[in-house]
Amino acid sequence: MGQTTNLKATAIEFIQAAEVYLLSGDFAQAESAVNACLMMVPGDKRALALLDRIKRKDAIDIVSESSSILDSVLSEVSGPFTAGSGARRGRFLPHEVPDDGKEQAIASARMHEAAENWAKAAKAWQQVLEADPSDTWAWTQYAHLLSVNLYDYDKAEEAYRKALDVDPTDDWAWGKLGILLADFGDEVEQGQEMLRRAIELDPSEAYYKAWLGWSLYNQSDQKDEAEQFLRDAVTLLPSYQWAWFHLGYLLSTMSGRHKDARMAYQKSIKLSPSDIASHFNLGVLYQEIFQQPKQALNCFKRVISICDEETASWRRIAFLQRDYYLDPDAAIEAFRKVVALDNQDYEAMTILGHLLWEEAKDMAGSLDSINHALRIKGDSPWIWCHLGDYYCYGVHDIASAEVAYRSALDLNARFDWALSHLGALLLDHKDEAEQAEILLEQAIEISPNYLFALQELINCKQSLGRPHDEITHLFDRVLEVDPDCVEIIIEYADLLGGVMGRPEEGLERLKAALIAEPDHFYLQWSLLHYCRYDLGRLHDASSVIAKLEPHGEEEMSVACLIGHYYQEAEGDFERAELWLRRAADIAQDDHFAVHELGVFLLHEKRDFVGAREMLEQAALLDTNSCKGLSGDMAIATILNSPAEFDQNEGLDWVATIDSDPEPQLEMLHTALLLLIIHGHKSQALALSERMITLFPVATWSWIARLACLQMHKAPASEIKQAREKAMIYKADWLDLDIAVADILNPLGLNVANG
Repeated sequence: MGQTTNLKATAIEFIQAAEVYLLSGDFAQAESAVNACLMMVPGDKRALALLDRIKRKDAIDIVSESSSILDSVLSEVSGPFTAGSGARRGRFLPHEVPDDGKEQAIASARMHEAAENWAKAAKAWQQVLEADPSDTWAWTQYAHLLSVNLYDYDKAEEAYRKALDVDPTDDWAWGKLGILLADFGDEVEQGQEMLRRAIELDPSEAYYKAWLGWSLYNQSDQKDEAEQFLRDAVTLLPSYQWAWFHLGYLLSTMSGRHKDARMAYQKSIKLSPSDIASHFNLGVLYQEIFQQPKQALNCFKRVISICDEETASWRRIAFLQRDYYLDPDAAIEAFRKVVALDNQDYEAMTILGHLLWEEAKDMAGSLDSINHALRIKGDSPWIWCHLGDYYCYGVHDIASAEVAYRSALDLNARFDWALSHLGALLLDHKDEAEQAEILLEQAIEISPNYLFALQELINCKQSLGRPHDEITHLFDRVLEVDPDCVEIIIEYADLLGGVMGRPEEGLERLKAALIAEPDHFYLQWSLLHYCRYDLGRLHDASSVIAKLEPHGEEEMSVACLIGHYYQEAEGDFERAELWLRRAADIAQDDHFAVHELGVFLLHEKRDFVGAREMLEQAALLDTNSCKGLSGDMAIATILNSPAEFDQNEGLDWVATIDSDPEPQLEMLHTALLLLIIHGHKSQALALSERMITLFPVATWSWIARLACLQMHKAPASEIKQAREKAMIYKADWLDLDIAVADILNPLGLNVANG
């Protein structure tokens, strides 16, 4: 039906107001009311007649301060009323009737209507009609009051039918009765036929066409014919705001017509700038169809500037501020307003509670808001899950979180949120991975595209050591749902390259993601990290170095990787040292950066004193030093002062490397050097084979393999194969023979041959 009163009814109200002003002789106000009517219905005869009377300063001859005086006048009127010459529709004017008693009676009805005393107004119209049952216009006025103001649709229908009994050609009665039956009653088709009859009697009346169009859509879903009638209405009367609004509403439901709907709403707003429904519906169109949050937000803000208590617009504003603008403070204030306007809106209370703990860190306010929502809707598993998240992620009360999630499952055993979050809790906080796996698989069975559950199940299966094909299947599922999920792309690449021995496939996934998002810092960093630690081939990351260098000025891990890139991919040791020292300066208390600088000084600069100093500093920074650090210190000790080196200590360290199922390539390389230094040729050869298995496309894996094969004087075919592989993966700057010689003779002595 829309929130705007229909055109004819509004015009009649202006006429009625003008008549009331004339009763008291207020010609200025009366003229304003008549002009308002003429703007809506140009050429209306009744309005023009009133305007003429106003200009002649011919006031209705009743001066009364209250409607009670008019009641007494009406009660004293006796004798028959005369219909007069203007009985049809709105064309009856009191001054045209020779009987002053009837004029006074109608004036009484108007006065009661102006005072919104509908029952007394109805009684006045009844008295008019009892005196003159042949007055068609009076019947329609009485019927309008019954339907619009008293909601007595049965009596209104009866009154309209009385009008048609008097004059079967009265288009106004046909139209109003048609609207009553089509939109307020159960006889939709009959009502629509009556509207068609009214259009036949007066094809120029926009009002009938607009209402028939709306009824055809709203009641019968006949969109094409409905659009035609609504367009006819606005063509006949371009200032017909009600028709423009409903045309916009209709078009917004039709595929491919959203731009036309937007234009119709904009036309409606131009005609009636304070029309709340037009602003709101246009905002919904911008938000949900055109994906233009800024324009949507402006529409909803316009609504609340007109009516600050319009709850639906405050809700829309709150969600826009939270989801599009990522402005939690504005979202919190908007949700507070929603809750203030509707203290039973448990959804707004719950979301407000979530924002309070997650964004504002107002734990007490958050808990109060969520508990208030539960008091209203305690059987909602959705609210219980919000409470669980508050305890689990907000205040880290794992026991209470588990109770909340299980309470949600008691209400709905198939609630995917509760299943997945309880599963994550058991996995992360209670070391119950197998039970977590069951819950997460149930959540995915219910909601196959539930990203949180899929990602948590990946973590769960990895912790349980499930077969790789199960895990890769889940990765593929996640990327089907969200192909641009950067976090999953990176994790998948790490699995492929670091665990499954498929590094080239992992590299291609990262490169494809970077094509889609070339400026994504985390992807750039991940490619560089992957190329060094999973692929063992840093020159494949050359495309991201220039973009990462600004970040390297501030972030230790980035500076460190850039240093390794210049060291291993380009052989530019000067730039490599600058970046590695930059990393050590950024994080002076981080053993990793200091260790990496020490290793560089050891292996590339042959600065044994500087290397030993850096490695000792790294050991002091981290008393639980990694095995790689202890191995590098062993080599530095040998190179710096061979006499001080404890051979057994080095061999013990090599044994620990052998027991590590997933050692880093650097650690394997260090172990290999120690074995060669001590002349353990067989162990060195076996370790080189392990390097090839774990890192099959890494440059240093094949260089180490080539060195060990040469050391063992292996068949020429094996040496040739290893050389060919090393040539494929090595950086252009690297001299293969020098690299092999450095492995075979790390001390500068002929230790490899004993």
